Amino acid sequence: MIRKIVLFVIYIWINNNFVFANYTFTYDMALRCKEHICRHGYVYETYYRVDSVDRRHLKIEAELIFEMHLAILAGSNGHILLSTVPQPSTNDPVYEIVIGGGSNRFTELRRNLRRNARASSKTVGILSAIEFRPFYIKIYKDGLIEFGKENEVLPVLSYFDMNPLPVKYFSFAAWNGVEAKFLYDCPAPGSNDTSATPNSEAVERNETSSDSLKTSLLMGRMPNLPPTQQMNVKLGIKVTSLFYNALDAKLTTGLSVFMSWMDDSMAWNPTKFNGTTSLTFRQGQIWSPTFFVFNSDDLGMLDTNNPDHIWMVYSGEAVFHFQTTIYTWCVDYSTNLNRWPRDEYNCSIVIQPWDTYEQIFLSIPKLEEMDGFTDIDDVIQNEWELDIQQNVVSAKTWSNIGAIIGTSTNDSMTTSDKLFIKMNLKRRASSYNIVFYTPLLVVLYTTVLVGALIAIVIHVLLMTEMADRICKKPFMSTILFQRWLRILFCLPEIKLCRIYETLGESNLTAEEDCDSGVGLAPRLELVLCYYGTWATYRPSLGKFDVENIDPNLCTHLVYSFVGINTQGTVISLDPYLDLPDNWGRDNFAKFNALKIGTPNLKTLLAVGGWNEGSAKYSRMVASSILRRNFITSAIKMMQDYGFDGLNLDWEYPNRRDTVNGPADIQNFVQLVKELRTEFDKYGFELSAAVAAVEAVAVQAYDIPGISKKKKRDTVNGPADIQNFVQLVKELRTEFDKYGFELSAAVAAVEAVAVQAYDIPGISKYLDHIGLMTYDLYGPWDPVTGHNSPLHKGEGDGNIPREQLYTVDVALDYWIKNGCPPEKIILGLPLYGHTFTLVNADESGLRAPSSGAGLAGPYTSTNGIIGYNEFCVKLQRETWNVRYDSLAQVPYAVQNRNWVSYDDTGSLTAKVQYGLGKNIGGIMVWSIETDDFRNVCGKGKFPLLNAINKALGINITTTTTTTTTPTVSTTTKAPNTPSESVCKSEGPTADPMDCTSFYICTVDPSGKFIPHKFKCPSNLYWDKNNLYCNYPELVECNVK
Repeated sequence: MIRKIVLFVIYIWINNNFVFANYTFTYDMALRCKEHICRHGYVYETYYRVDSVDRRHLKIEAELIFEMHLAILAGSNGHILLSTVPQPSTNDPVYEIVIGGGSNRFTELRRNLRRNARASSKTVGILSAIEFRPFYIKIYKDGLIEFGKENEVLPVLSYFDMNPLPVKYFSFAAWNGVEAKFLYDCPAPGSNDTSATPNSEAVERNETSSDSLKTSLLMGRMPNLPPTQQMNVKLGIKVTSLFYNALDAKLTTGLSVFMSWMDDSMAWNPTKFNGTTSLTFRQGQIWSPTFFVFNSDDLGMLDTNNPDHIWMVYSGEAVFHFQTTIYTWCVDYSTNLNRWPRDEYNCSIVIQPWDTYEQIFLSIPKLEEMDGFTDIDDVIQNEWELDIQQNVVSAKTWSNIGAIIGTSTNDSMTTSDKLFIKMNLKRRASSYNIVFYTPLLVVLYTTVLVGALIAIVIHVLLMTEMADRICKKPFMSTILFQRWLRILFCLPEIKLCRIYETLGESNLTAEEDCDSGVGLAPRLELVLCYYGTWATYRPSLGKFDVENIDPNLCTHLVYSFVGINTQGTVISLDPYLDLPDNWGRDNFAKFNALKIGTPNLKTLLAVGGWNEGSAKYSRMVASSILRRNFITSAIKMMQDYGFDGLNLDWEYPNRRDTVNGPADIQNFVQLVKELRTEFDKYGFELSAAVAAVEAVAVQAYDIPGISKKKKRDTVNGPADIQNFVQLVKELRTEFDKYGFELSAAVAAVEAVAVQAYDIPGISKYLDHIGLMTYDLYGPWDPVTGHNSPLHKGEGDGNIPREQLYTVDVALDYWIKNGCPPEKIILGLPLYGHTFTLVNADESGLRAPSSGAGLAGPYTSTNGIIGYNEFCVKLQRETWNVRYDSLAQVPYAVQNRNWVSYDDTGSLTAKVQYGLGKNIGGIMVWSIETDDFRNVCGKGKFPLLNAINKALGINITTTTTTTTTPTVSTTTKAPNTPSESVCKSEGPTADPMDCTSFYICTVDPSGKFIPHKFKCPSNLYWDKNNLYCNYPELVECNVK
């Protein structure tokens, strides 16, 4: 249940500084910078030499080629140019960093002026027109380029350049109509250099005491410098005592809520401003801080990584009196017997009048003056739901509140009306299941009686972490899964520690007479689904958010991708999307919230991917220190955000830009080994996606070792192979401590795998090995070819089978070289490849191709097209669809366009072939390119549903909801208007109703077909953002 809460807090400004990225950039520090002002748009007018004698703060360290610290004041579009020559042409290699491009929405690193972007990040609001924001630029000798916010651990952008430029000049520019100020050559954080730039002098001010206090709190001494946040208000929930309700025999507990607000900056000496202790400000003058509610799942432990935001609001003119500390508390004294926690908690919070503290007063508006509630949801690790109600209690009745909060009233507490908040904290019914069968207790046989009693104890202990430890004992595995016990006693799956994995039995199924409906058996079929998070930035019907995921279609969901920095630390590649910090979208939390209602679902975090390159990983696996950084940071990220395991997607060891060459292979095995050791401590899973073709795999993997990845940009060359084995080994060691899963995505074909993997080495330590049996042929080849052929195709002629890139050859290679088939998850594509034929008359398999073909409207990349994009083309355009009966895959031709893709039939054939090989499951790349909106009329996610059907899995689809309103929660309205409402394909507003909208499709004749949908209750259609949103954030002109 969702409610909004409105609280009023004091607005605090800090003397002589502003804060950005948790870093205080003081006025004195600004005096030590140089200034450049851009007033002429996108023009690099002045070029500064890096080696100039007056450059004081451009540091050059052993590992760095270039380092600069700077601050920017601009509404958007701050441009920084680093070059080897002054006035470079558009063809000269440069580094151009665009900060706050696209109306302050993204940041980008380019390799040439205005083109050739190499890295980009969503950075809404990164620049400000009223305050300087501090940044840094670093270029390392190994080619790593980082641009970030000062004193933040993770850079905003990072990019590896194989041939880093020797930067000799830098320059600044803005954009047309934008004025930008740059403070450059600034000291690094912590610098003791006190030299100041001439002409940057402090200006003394003549002002009254009140003006002086305002200046101190609000503006500092720097023009256009606004006040900024220095503190967070935190509401923590912690269990302090346990009670038993003797009246109804319910398990009960008391709940204490503690709120503390500290701000040292307000502890000033009143005499400093002639006794001034209060100020009056009008609405709009005061910056409004964020109030955080933190969830807790342990006694007294605050989960500070997943805060819900409650915004402070106010109306009219407010008078604020300042103090340093506020405490609010609440305890339920209804019972006093110390026993067990109960199902439902009732607790009250009272916002006390501020005159209680230091005789300082703050008036609280009445209820009708408040703007309502902000969302609060999923409190205490999603096992609890919080219902909050508010009332205003008059001063006359305030004395009655004292009994609830356990304090006595006094005169100062009766001077105003008070805000009263009532909380109801309730455990979700789906979180646990307790079923007792009394007849068990009268069974005479000792073994049966003991087993039944143990089972009852386990049921009770399901509410505690003790269950996890007990269930891991081998003797408990035997007792709990005796067939007779399962018949009589329906054991829930919650927290039963994967006992079925220990037993390795395939017949552990729940009986039909189990009244609770909770089954024992795990799915033997594993469906691992990659989610490409960047799909959230795609336009129109291609936009895919976490809310669009159907968690019932996958046993494992993989969040793609995170990366690593030069220290081997696992980092977010898109902090705005992944994290809650700085008003980010918090997708990590939303993604893991999909497990609510689907308790068998596991979520994995994928690290790597093609765009990450190989050099960083080649260096990391070759160093025991960097491996340790990688392992500990991976575990921390998984624990902080609730992931169940890690998926390694290094593409590829000993290939591309490798550093250590063939050593990558054993280094990778060592990494997997170490990961396994650590993951097992926590119960995490460990998997990997690997190259399928033999040409890659033989160079990249010690296949038996990692089932216990080489050329591309590898640094260590062949050494990558054993380094990777070592990494996997170490990961396994650590992951086992926590029960984490460990998997890897690997190259499937022999040409890659033979250079990249110690197959026996990595197989030993990984839970799952994802065989990337796609991209086997593509527009990089001189002839057409299937993306993912099951067998030798019709155009392959007399080419020996072992020289072909096919699913069956790749699968046989990995199994033959030491990978247990039950650890293999077969990779299937939900997308296709497009080619441009040299000659339209030669259009079969292995026909001459001139390169990449058409691009899809959403993926927007020549050579690739999602199934959701191509199925529309097949319906609306004329294509010659053909089926390769040997390779068992379709392809389509239209003039010189040639498309290889998969449909439900070809995917079903591959699943059946894999089952015949006794593989462990299926993985798909990637769910956002399936027809998830049912645009083509075959149901939502037709490809994923076909895969599940081939595996014999019965799907029960549920609606996924999160705290953010989206189109996916809407229902279709009964009335369909004329097609005149549709001007283009995709979603559009209803001109007659702000609570409705249409999705416009086009039939084969080219006619628009409108489909009307209704937003969820109390939401309006947001035509700017194309989803249902809160009314106060939407402009509605319908009368």
